[in-house]
Amino acid sequence: MSKPLKYSLIGIGVVAAAFVLFALVFDWNMLRGTIERKVTEKTGREFSIGGDIDVRWLSGSGDAGSGWAWPIPYIHFEQVRFGNAAWGSKPIMVEAAVAEFSIKLGELMRGNVVLPEVVLVKPIVLLEKNLEGVRNWQLDPDKPEGPGPVIGELRVDHGVLTYRDPNIGTDLDIDVSIANQTPADGLADPYGIRFAASGKYKNRATSATGRGGSVLKLTDQSTPFPIDGKLTIGQTNAVLQGTITNLLKLTALDLQLDLRGADMAELYPILKLNLPKSPPYRVAGRLWREGGKWRFNDFSGTVGDSDLAGDVVAIDTSVAERISVRADLTSQILDFNDLAGFVGAEPATGPGQTASKQQKKAAEKAAGEKRVLPDQGFPSERLRSMDADVKYKAKQIRSRKALPLDSLVAHLKIEDGKLTVQPLNFGFAGGNIVSSVALDARNEPVTSEASVQFKKLRLRKLMPTVEMADNSSGEIAGSAEFRSTGNSAAKILAGLDGRLGLAMDGGEISNLLLEFVGLDGGEIVKFLLAGDQRVPVRCAVGQFAINDGLMKTEVFVIDTRDTIIRGDGTINLREEKLDLTLNPLPKDISIFSGRSPLHVTGSFKDPNFAPDKSALSKRGGAAILLGLINPLAALIPLIETGPGKDSNCAKLMADAKSQNRGVGKKKK
Repeated sequence: MSKPLKYSLIGIGVVAAAFVLFALVFDWNMLRGTIERKVTEKTGREFSIGGDIDVRWLSGSGDAGSGWAWPIPYIHFEQVRFGNAAWGSKPIMVEAAVAEFSIKLGELMRGNVVLPEVVLVKPIVLLEKNLEGVRNWQLDPDKPEGPGPVIGELRVDHGVLTYRDPNIGTDLDIDVSIANQTPADGLADPYGIRFAASGKYKNRATSATGRGGSVLKLTDQSTPFPIDGKLTIGQTNAVLQGTITNLLKLTALDLQLDLRGADMAELYPILKLNLPKSPPYRVAGRLWREGGKWRFNDFSGTVGDSDLAGDVVAIDTSVAERISVRADLTSQILDFNDLAGFVGAEPATGPGQTASKQQKKAAEKAAGEKRVLPDQGFPSERLRSMDADVKYKAKQIRSRKALPLDSLVAHLKIEDGKLTVQPLNFGFAGGNIVSSVALDARNEPVTSEASVQFKKLRLRKLMPTVEMADNSSGEIAGSAEFRSTGNSAAKILAGLDGRLGLAMDGGEISNLLLEFVGLDGGEIVKFLLAGDQRVPVRCAVGQFAINDGLMKTEVFVIDTRDTIIRGDGTINLREEKLDLTLNPLPKDISIFSGRSPLHVTGSFKDPNFAPDKSALSKRGGAAILLGLINPLAALIPLIETGPGKDSNCAKLMADAKSQNRGVGKKKK
């Protein structure tokens, strides 16, 4: 080794030794004033160090982009305080009994602040926004916020974090402490910290308790952070256990979640999920997140008195313009009352029904109203806030006896503010109701339209609460087209336009049923002598025109062996009033040929059925046939007959046409 090189190495060693000696013996408290002044000038906030300052030097590793191994200073401050923004609710934003951190000098030389480790003892941190949305951690609101310091690991001992945002009604206090107990088995406890939160979130009383990993690895992209806790927001409760990866960005999440609440609609202000009103619910399953995709896999639970299971996938706004939800759901048994929220009504609250206290109060209030159609509007902006593709199947429906529903299959889509349900199919009265519904909230007012087909509805099952209907038979078919505007069930029906047509081809009706429309004396005698018998029905047709909420009969005829029953009148959907008359017209002369019309009046909530004894049917039944030609022509294609069978309604229409030609000849 040459002498110059030898002397150079000795010189470097002496300088290094002197530097180390200086670092060990130097009183860093001498720099307190300088540090306080520099930080205050740089940030515009008051900064003070009320206790000791110390620096320890740790051996470093080569920084990225450089083979040089910079030493890492480990800095210790006591009694640290950092001022709040001038508009803040308190003068201090951050204070701590002890603040320790290490810093990478190589990164600092390149203008980056990288803190591999930060330790805070008894910190009190206040993060808040003002009404203009300015954040108190943004030092200069007039300049774009640059990247903050990169923190590797954060350890907190007995800290308090307060977060306030008056714009969203949020004011939370979070206490964090280190767990003191050692597990009995001597193994390392994955839950090194305990936390508790209280306050309000989105104007709802909020509380949380739980435990988490002892070290917050804020920038770690791969190490899962364990968490186990309970959260309550308003009437929504969650119990969760699992792991979170990258706490700042939530790049991955794997939790077992048990979620319950009084009403699923309450999830909208919390999670921006547009769900209908519901009775109390509880679901449990595995919640995943990868990037912007969330999955709630293989969950099961109950909504009201219905079971519910399936899978949900959601795309959040970090990767899409709007939240997007895709779901495949199944109920083994659906309580039909639990669907009331889909039309803006309150869930059922009667005996045996599951309902919250608020829902019971709302139901009591609704019971005192004169109207029955729900008038609570659905907020159209919610339809524009989320896209959805939801498939749902209910294998069995439990409903009140008067509503003979069997099953349900539905496929709901929401896209850019337009909701469609196609199909919306019910198993009903032994047959099917096949329908599609569209609701367009892209503009105001909201427009809606629906198309419905009634297929092979069995008369006997259509009236399950009428004992005498057991002796009736026949299949009903029909169709309907509706369109309207409005954002509630009541408003939609009040402005409804469209048509409704129903037909029954053949079948039999109990004598007792005919009594309701003025059973004549001859039939009474037959019934008394022979008991309840079946009366053959040749054809039954009902067609209604609907204009601006007024439903008017175009034709309503039941053609039996010896009587034609004619219906006339209106159903006012806007006023919820009934004004209908059923008029029995004999085809021949019986013992007593006079029959009384039956008037159906009153409101939807309180209908009234009364025979008019002062009026007798005068018009002959044969004359009614002339009005059947057009309605029958539209409805006959919907009637399904067996192979090789002719339609009775088709025969009736042929008779009507023949009679019409006969009337024309008489006029000549």
